[in-house]
Amino acid sequence: MSSITPSTFACTNCGKKYTARPDLLGKKVRCTCGTVLSVPEAHPATPAAVDDGLYDFANDPAPLPTTKPAAAASIAAPALPISIPGMKDDEYLCPNCDLRMEPGSIICAHCGFNLKTGEKINLSSPAKQPAKKLGSAFGVARPRQTPTIVDDKKAQLLKMAIPAALIVVVVLAIVGYKLFAKHVAASAAAVDKDDAAVALLTEESGATEIHEWFKENPNRIAGEYSPTQAIAKADQWQAMGAKQVLAFGGVMTRSLAIELPDDPQQRKALFEFENKFADQHHYPAAKDQGQKYLLLNLGL
Repeated sequence: MSSITPSTFACTNCGKKYTARPDLLGKKVRCTCGTVLSVPEAHPATPAAVDDGLYDFANDPAPLPTTKPAAAASIAAPALPISIPGMKDDEYLCPNCDLRMEPGSIICAHCGFNLKTGEKINLSSPAKQPAKKLGSAFGVARPRQTPTIVDDKKAQLLKMAIPAALIVVVVLAIVGYKLFAKHVAASAAAVDKDDAAVALLTEESGATEIHEWFKENPNRIAGEYSPTQAIAKADQWQAMGAKQVLAFGGVMTRSLAIELPDDPQQRKALFEFENKFADQHHYPAAKDQGQKYLLLNLGL
């Protein structure tokens, strides 16, 4: 029988020769130098004794057995090309995770799959975690992350506005307090004019309801009024709404205090009477500012 010579092809980069395996006809393979080659499709029948299997990436495969004459036995058979698992359209992909691998690498940097042993290893480096496939024929490019610069103008304006607002609030509070204090002082002075006088007379001379005051001593005198007139006036004021009428001192009183009612109409009537009385006795008339007493200066 005559021997059959297998079809061979050579690497276009380093010139190394390979045997064209039937299962790689028309497919892409990688030379040991890293060059991607195409296996020719047309070739003579492959010898039945050749069974290259998967080739090691580091070592060249052993020469194929041959039935050539002994004179040609010293000539080494061409090496078989290294099959690239997952090779698709010139892109070297991992058969496990289908992500791109660097040409010549044995271990997938994304999933840890070992092309030589067919096993996976654990990858602890965060940089070797699987990246998203962008579809490039030359590799997977990860988007570059640019640090975001936040323009915090609002925070800066807020920092400036808060102290200014606090200053304005403090100034307004001081001005408002002074105005309020002045108003309160003026109101207090007006309201407490008669009330303060009644309190002083009560402290110095004592104050007694006028009916009781005359019962204690019928000879007492109430300014220009006789006891009968004074009691009649007191009854008139109480009929107008006065709560009571106070007399001061032991023997004679020159002032009578009318305790004002809460009803606005009754207060108005008593103030109208007091205004006429004040005009007749030549002293300033009182105004209703919420005071408790109206003080009548009887004179003599």
